[in-house]
Amino acid sequence: MSIRSLYFDGKRLELLDVRGLPERQVFQSFESVSTVAQAIRDMVIIGPTIVAAAAAYALMMEAQRLCNSPFSSFYYAIEQAFLSLRSARPACKSLMMMLDRMHILYDQAVEQKKTPSELLEMFTISTEHFVKTTVEADAHLAKRGAELIKDGFTILTTGGTGLLSSVGVGSAMAIIREAARQGKSLEVYCTMSRPLQLGRRMSEPELASDNIANRVISDAGIAYVLNNYPISCVLIGANAVAANGDVIASAGSSMAAMVAKRLGIDVYVAVQDTVVDLQCESGNKVPLEEIQHYLDPDEAPIMAPLFDSTPADCVTAYITKYGVFRPKDGALNQILQGLI
Repeated sequence: MSIRSLYFDGKRLELLDVRGLPERQVFQSFESVSTVAQAIRDMVIIGPTIVAAAAAYALMMEAQRLCNSPFSSFYYAIEQAFLSLRSARPACKSLMMMLDRMHILYDQAVEQKKTPSELLEMFTISTEHFVKTTVEADAHLAKRGAELIKDGFTILTTGGTGLLSSVGVGSAMAIIREAARQGKSLEVYCTMSRPLQLGRRMSEPELASDNIANRVISDAGIAYVLNNYPISCVLIGANAVAANGDVIASAGSSMAAMVAKRLGIDVYVAVQDTVVDLQCESGNKVPLEEIQHYLDPDEAPIMAPLFDSTPADCVTAYITKYGVFRPKDGALNQILQGLI
C-alpha cells in the first residue's frame, strides 16, 4: 500500500477521510486552523502522530496566511489557533505534546519580538523535524518488533495502527508488515474496532495489499477467537501510555489483553515516543473519548467508546524504537523515561 493519509503542498493540507474507507478514498483539502481542528474532532484522520502532524501544519498555514499582519494582531490570532486545536481532541497525548512544543516557539518569538515570517520559519522547521523523526522512529520500531514475530505466527491486533494512521509506517501494523517483508509467513486477525471500524477500514486493506493472510472479526468475538484459535500473540498500538505502564488503545484492546493473559498468550504493545505520558499516573486517569448515537430517535442512545485502558500487568513487553522492554527488566517508569 502506497497511499498516505496526509499531504502538504506548502499552502494547503490534504487529508484522507478514513471514514469512507475502504470503499472510497476521498481526500479533503484544508487551508485554515478551524477546518483542520474540525477534521480532527470529526475523526477524518485517526492516529496519534498523524493528528499531531496535521495540527502542526495547520499552525504553519495560519502563520503563512497572516504573515503580513501587524505584530499584535498576528500573535493574537496564533494564540487563538492554539486554543482551537487544543479543543479538538484534548485526550490525544501526541496532539497536546505537539502543541506544547510549538507553543514554546511561540512564547520565544513573542519574547524576542520575532516577525511573523520568523515565527513561520520556526514552525516550519519544527514540523519538518517532527515528520522526519517520526518516519525514522516508526521504521526502527518496526524492525525491533519484527524480531519477536516468528515464522508461522498467528497474530490478533486491534484498531488502525499502520500507514494510514501515521506520518511514518505506523506501530503495530508496521511490525506485522516488516515481519512479512522479512519472509515470515503470518496470519492476522483484525478486530472490527467499532465504532469507527478501524480494523475493516484501515488494517484489513493494508494487510491485503501486502498479501498477508487476514480475517476481520467482530469485537464481541475477541475472547472466542483467543480461546479457540491458535493465536501466537496479541499485538496492539497505543494512543497513550501512563507512567505505571497502563495502555490506552482502541476499544477492545483491554479485552484482548486480559483474555490473552489468562490463557498465557503474550501481549505486545508498540509504543511510539509521542504517546508516553509520565504526567498521568495510570490509565484510569485518562479521559476516554466516546461517541453516542441513536438508531432510532425514540430509543436509548448507544454508547460507543473509542478507547479503553489495558492494565500494565497484562503486558508482556513494550516495543519501542530503542528495543523491547519487559516489565521485569526494571522500573517501568525508568523505561518510559527513555522515550521522551
